[in-house]
Amino acid sequence: MLKTYSAVKDGNTKITPHFSIREFASKCGNDVIKLDTRLPELLEHIRVACGNKPLVINSGYRTAAHNAANGGAKNSLHTLGTAADIVINGVVPLTVARAAESALATLGIPGGICLYTKSLFVHVDLRTTKWRAEDRGKGAVNVAGWSVTAQTGGTTPPVQFSIATIAKHALKIINGNEGQYGTVVANDNGALSIGLFGWHASRALSLCKSIIGRNTAKAKTILGDTMYNTISSAATGAWNKYIPAAKEKDVIAALISSPEGRAAQDAQAVTDVTAYIKTGMGYGLTDPGALIYFADGVNQYGTNSPHWKEIAQNALKSGGNVAAMLQATRVKLTQYIDRRERVYRAVLALNLNGAMPVNSVQITDNSQTGNAYTVKAGDTLSAIAVKHKTTVAALAKLNGIANPNLIRVGQVITIDN
Repeated sequence: MLKTYSAVKDGNTKITPHFSIREFASKCGNDVIKLDTRLPELLEHIRVACGNKPLVINSGYRTAAHNAANGGAKNSLHTLGTAADIVINGVVPLTVARAAESALATLGIPGGICLYTKSLFVHVDLRTTKWRAEDRGKGAVNVAGWSVTAQTGGTTPPVQFSIATIAKHALKIINGNEGQYGTVVANDNGALSIGLFGWHASRALSLCKSIIGRNTAKAKTILGDTMYNTISSAATGAWNKYIPAAKEKDVIAALISSPEGRAAQDAQAVTDVTAYIKTGMGYGLTDPGALIYFADGVNQYGTNSPHWKEIAQNALKSGGNVAAMLQATRVKLTQYIDRRERVYRAVLALNLNGAMPVNSVQITDNSQTGNAYTVKAGDTLSAIAVKHKTTVAALAKLNGIANPNLIRVGQVITIDN
């Protein structure tokens, strides 16, 4: 039976034991939710058939405008409230499609099922004629059944992921969302932001100090005595409301664009992303895609934002994968949802663990042996070079270190393996 609900009034109402009305809402935020009550019943059957694991609805009802804006079919059943795109954490899409086949038969509904083998989700709907299809990234093709390419239900050896590998993917996505080496935004919410990651306010100051420390003479030439002294002597919070004048902006851009500036940004980016990932793991996230999504979110909102712990913990209640992260974000946040959805799509495109269950992915911490090393007490550049089978000269050049005898505890040394 097709019904119309209000997200505000009815959103928290449980329509079946495991699904609330809000979960079927159009992602554009429209208050109206159209829903055929047989759809959540179908999803309950699918859930049971997949071991009662949490089922995440990526897309339920769509307004016509939202459907068109996102490239949906003109006559999409999503606009009628009779279709859903779903994922089940820890269950391969092929198994979900087979469960949907069984559920439709149980309910006596011909229905539609499309297995998206590249994007790794399953579309189900309540159409009155039977339709089965597979989409490998180039459009849906009608099929009688499904192939099992790269998606078997058997035991699969664990996929090994290092924090450095996850960080590498996160870096690329964050860089695409932020700036370039020489980017300076004079007024970014009340203070400047700079560089690849849009380091903001006090973090921008810290980065500039780090660059100066790599080659003080060159930094003084670029900045001039006044600006050099201003940055060097500035207290930690001095840039919390700092909006540079045009000339100050230009010399800061020149500083962070220098070879020393680029090396400092590369090193800081690795340090930041590694810290984000470890924080996400501390909250319980283990899925590589979810950790990449988490890292971009923390970088955008800031390390002091309270939102991402809650988002991670809520996502874990629905499986803890990247789809669950997006769903938890939509519930918690209203700003920058376009970026969140863009990052979600970018993570899916990486296909990091393919159809592998999350709990079969083993994450190892080799963040000290990948492409960066954090200096510890007693370290020398020479010892670091020997450890990583390189030379002092190579490390100094790569990191813009003017004096190889001067490195500091906590400094991140980029390693070219």
